[in-house]
Amino acid sequence: MPLQRFKVNSSQEIDALSTNLRAEGIHLAAGRTLLNREAELSSALLLVRGEIRIGTIDDNTVLLSGEGALIPAGTKYFLDANKECVAIVFALPSKATG
Repeated sequence: MPLQRFKVNSSQEIDALSTNLRAEGIHLAAGRTLLNREAELSSALLLVRGEIRIGTIDDNTVLLSGEGALIPAGTKYFLDANKECVAIVFALPSKATG
């Protein structure tokens, strides 16, 4: 499945108290790679700083600061830091949980 990129608009607000978000912070030095990751739930990866390549069996793309990608549930993917980077992966709540 192709990756869907998005750009963050800092003027948008999220009511964090009304959702059941799970998040993971990732810090990678330039040239480091994380292989064999799997999105248990549908997820959104947001690149806070740096430049990173995210890839699946079907697609790959380079993200810059402030960009992100949606990762469908069950998707295996890798992350490859072109530059030192900081990213956050949010597990998106299902409609049943919020």
